[in-house]
Amino acid sequence: MALEEKVSHAFHIPVLGLGFSIDTPLKVSHFGFDSVMALTEDNIIEMMRRYHAEQHHNAYVPIRRNEHDARARRITAYLNLIKELADENFETLRSLSFDDPENDLNQTFQLLAPDHHIRRLYDRFCQGETGLEPLLRNSLRQGSLDVNIMTKLDHPHARDRTKYANEAMAALRGFANSDLESSIVLSAGFNDQLFSYLGELDAFRPGHDGFRKKVILKVSDYGSARTQALRLAQKGVWVSEFRVESGLNCGGHAFANRTGDLIGPILDEFQQSREGLHEMLLAEYRKAIGDAGFSTSRARLTYQGGIKTHEELALFKEVYGVDGVGMGTPFLFVPEVTNVSPYNLDLLIAATKDDLVLSEASPLGVPFWMLLGTEGLQQHEARIAAGRPGVVCTYAKLLSPYGESFMCAADSRRMQEELAALAPMAEGDEKEYRTFVVLAKNCLCPGLSRDVQDKHGLEDGFREHAASVVCAGPSAQYFHRSYTLKEMVHRFTGEEPGETLPFTQMDEIGINLRKNEYDLANHLFRKNPEKELQAIKRRLGGIQRSIDYYHEHIGHFAPRQEEVVGQLQQYQQLLDRIRADHLPA
Repeated sequence: MALEEKVSHAFHIPVLGLGFSIDTPLKVSHFGFDSVMALTEDNIIEMMRRYHAEQHHNAYVPIRRNEHDARARRITAYLNLIKELADENFETLRSLSFDDPENDLNQTFQLLAPDHHIRRLYDRFCQGETGLEPLLRNSLRQGSLDVNIMTKLDHPHARDRTKYANEAMAALRGFANSDLESSIVLSAGFNDQLFSYLGELDAFRPGHDGFRKKVILKVSDYGSARTQALRLAQKGVWVSEFRVESGLNCGGHAFANRTGDLIGPILDEFQQSREGLHEMLLAEYRKAIGDAGFSTSRARLTYQGGIKTHEELALFKEVYGVDGVGMGTPFLFVPEVTNVSPYNLDLLIAATKDDLVLSEASPLGVPFWMLLGTEGLQQHEARIAAGRPGVVCTYAKLLSPYGESFMCAADSRRMQEELAALAPMAEGDEKEYRTFVVLAKNCLCPGLSRDVQDKHGLEDGFREHAASVVCAGPSAQYFHRSYTLKEMVHRFTGEEPGETLPFTQMDEIGINLRKNEYDLANHLFRKNPEKELQAIKRRLGGIQRSIDYYHEHIGHFAPRQEEVVGQLQQYQQLLDRIRADHLPA
């Protein structure tokens, strides 16, 4: 009897902040879970390399910040160490005996969904059927050790102005030079210079057994996916997965799509267009690499954003045909998987909808989900109250153009200059709004890394302004305790009863309506109010199309159709009120 199927799970663990999932692969890859590490902050990466090297008695030679190509080399060294240690974990697991029902080998199979073919074999093995142990051992699969870079994080590094010495390219180079055979997730949109650089790197070209390093494109809608993937194909880069992310229902930065369409119709369009998209991209890719006979399977389609229950996971797989989903915020509640301090975990457990706010905190000027009450926000507010807003930016990662250079919007020098420029304005709503936006900017680089430092006792010399912030998504309001890995996984495999909660699609409508109402209240204070107004109208039109779509496809939500219809009616009333109150006739 042959067994070709391998251990696989219906979901992956996406990137979480800068430090929350920085070493998650060490904790879950031997169980077969794919997970993603952020390559944004190389200071915390270097600290974690030292920590794990010391913990495992490996040699550690520091790579100083001022050394040549330090960012890329730090990333390469860390990823190589993580791979080495993850491989050791996997080999250790493979060597275990089935005699101990509580060990990692048995847990690997216990974490599979009950209807998974391999889980059924395991259950038969546990009931005494003979001849199955070799099949089970051969089915073991190590999860992918994936990485994430923000494509727009591409300002030139202060110490090196050569062509490829910017943040995103250095991170890409660090991954390309590493020993990992996994995927890089490109998030935050189109970057032609970075895409061109990708096409120059041999690491992303196919070998005789396929791609050693793969590209995952994180997108918000089909149009964006098509445009970016086509451009990459023309540069000789194949996209192996489209990772569709809810615009406003994920933790961290919230990249709402331009049209306002929500996840149901977006995934429907993907589902209908996948074959045609594959053929078009394959033709362009063949031209770019000069191989008319090249062939590969179509890109995987996955979704992430706000999924809370087994019921929802099944809906996305069965109705929209996704190959997998991402579970981010839920794993902030799993201490053995992510790095969240006890203080912040208590805040998360107690959080209500009002404690999870879509803020102006990001120095990049993109809406950002924040958990209220963290030490980082307390320090931020205390500095404002003392008349000393902002920080001395030492990490210099989330920079934006300022004058003729780049500067973090949370830097105290920039804040003081911007506040001084606002001082002559007449008192009123516009001044109040503009002042609020300036003061809201928070020091996210160390803030999103601080919990892992506190957890492991790591110091970087910037403790004064490095208290933690947490970027949990709005779905955190539905989790009310800490979980073990097995408990959280069983919540999504259906082995443990879960709550009946609002569907992700309904949450997404509500969040989008609140966000657009806020934007309407403030669009007159922005640089181009008429352009902003037209953008909001487009997004509201997309919300209307999505409400209509869900009405037309109400069968997707069986057996809770009546409940969903009631929610859609409430959202329609809210949408009508927003239009009546804010939009000219």
